Amino acid sequence: MATCNASSLLTANPFTRLDPGLLDAIKLQLLCDISANGGGGSGSGGSTSYWISSAAMVPRVTNGPGVNSSETATNDSNYDTLDFDAATSEGANFTWAIPNNWDLGTVTARFVFTNDSGSGTVTWKLCGRCVADGEAIDSAFGTAQSVTKTVTGTSNWNITAATPAITIGGTPSVSAPIQWLVERDIADTLAVDARLIGLFINWTAA
Repeated sequence: MATCNASSLLTANPFTRLDPGLLDAIKLQLLCDISANGGGGSGSGGSTSYWISSAAMVPRVTNGPGVNSSETATNDSNYDTLDFDAATSEGANFTWAIPNNWDLGTVTARFVFTNDSGSGTVTWKLCGRCVADGEAIDSAFGTAQSVTKTVTGTSNWNITAATPAITIGGTPSVSAPIQWLVERDIADTLAVDARLIGLFINWTAA
């Protein structure tokens, strides 16, 4: 299959023939325009989000939330949850690497959850630790940050605001695995299970 070289086309085609100096100026201007408008790709910068479903999380063996799957009565809408108790502090882990456009800075999180009954507030916490080759799996996490939301009713979608900035423990590294810990703060006021559907992790691209 023949290939098309844009530079050759613009300088050799009698209908589009350009002076090489002018062609270089056009190339430079195009690069400047792409850079000014974000350009896409791993170097475009800006805030980026990634969805982590509760189905991708592993409840702790010691005080882990219940694992549940539900279907709504009318529209047969199915969803997985981790059900966090109101009286016992429970947690779940997942391992996920932020893509290689991460600027290695802090992150935030937004939680999506529901509840089958009751009213009040739910407080979610998240922390993480970037791991390295040869490092012990049993290492301390970074400092957790939390966000609180008043539930909107029964069997509704509840989407929190973003947490304060979360500093990842360990030594942050591009594309390195990060061990995460999500917990419910039982100092909140909802007296029944808070059923986590998933969460968004938000980071800044370099």
